[in-house]
Amino acid sequence: MKNIGLSIEYSEGKSTILNIPDTKIYTAGEILCDLMAGNSLYILLRKVRVYPFCFPDGDDPITPDNVDFGEQFVVRGLLGDFDEDPVAAQLSASLFYRTIERHRSLIGRSQKELDDYISERNAEIAADVRWDYIGEGLQLRNMHGFLMTCYAEYLVDVIDSINFFESLAAVMSGTETEFDKEQVKWLNELLSKQESIKGVETTIRYDAKKDSYGLVYNFNSLLALVVFEYIQMKNNGVRLMKCQNPDCGRYFIAKRKTAMYCSYPAPQDEKRSCKKVYPQITSQRRRNGDAARKAYRNTQSKLIHRRTANPDIEKYRQNVDDLQKKYKEKKEAVDNGTMSLKEFKDWLNSY
Repeated sequence: MKNIGLSIEYSEGKSTILNIPDTKIYTAGEILCDLMAGNSLYILLRKVRVYPFCFPDGDDPITPDNVDFGEQFVVRGLLGDFDEDPVAAQLSASLFYRTIERHRSLIGRSQKELDDYISERNAEIAADVRWDYIGEGLQLRNMHGFLMTCYAEYLVDVIDSINFFESLAAVMSGTETEFDKEQVKWLNELLSKQESIKGVETTIRYDAKKDSYGLVYNFNSLLALVVFEYIQMKNNGVRLMKCQNPDCGRYFIAKRKTAMYCSYPAPQDEKRSCKKVYPQITSQRRRNGDAARKAYRNTQSKLIHRRTANPDIEKYRQNVDDLQKKYKEKKEAVDNGTMSLKEFKDWLNSY
């Protein structure tokens, strides 16, 4: 099967995916941010599992011909079923293809050797939360077990790459932890030794229209794509930000210095982006906060007058104390949107 990875050409801070028609020209790092957002992650992590799990000849033995057929079944299924996100589909297909190729060495081994191999993998599954998506112990007695073993390895590669992206992005956006700093330090040390990054091949492409030559990178590793996109962002001064919508938190390429919110679908309203939705939410919360403060002062004044007029009634004194003690907590709930203005006023009216 031919190389099916993502073929990307980088030029002057822009990137173009060459083997997927009608894709836009991306700002450096934008392909990676898109992949790490929403539906793309669901495809990379969850939906891929459908194909090895539903392979029709899963009870057949592990032979070269059966592995070829299983590989074609999974890869062609991935490439043909994700019209809504062809970039994630192309990448997931190439990652799974690469994983199957790495496991061809299992073909022809004795059953004892296969059992020994898989017992080690199952011990790792029991000890590592990254394997929670698998949901069952692995076996290598037929093609279903072979493909699920490949899926398990694929999954670890994807999760490790996502975690690595989170660390690099945190450092670039100024939200890093000490662990994130160590991850970047490790990468810089690796690249300073000119260590090769596995999972990417370089070719030269001639553009007849421009009469020019360019380097094309073919990625069949998400980790390699993370590293190369990070390098492109650093070299081109791209500003990476973490969305300030607290229910979002995704990373995005900030094209303006004042940008605070991403263009991805907002968790509060998936038909609109965070940059459209969240400023309206904060504006409404400010208005609610002002209204809540005014309502509190009116209620507080009313309760104090009642207490002054009835100094012998203990309940009126307790009401004032209780109102003042609980106000801060209730006001914060209005400010962060966990309590509506109506609920706040209902609380005041309970006195």
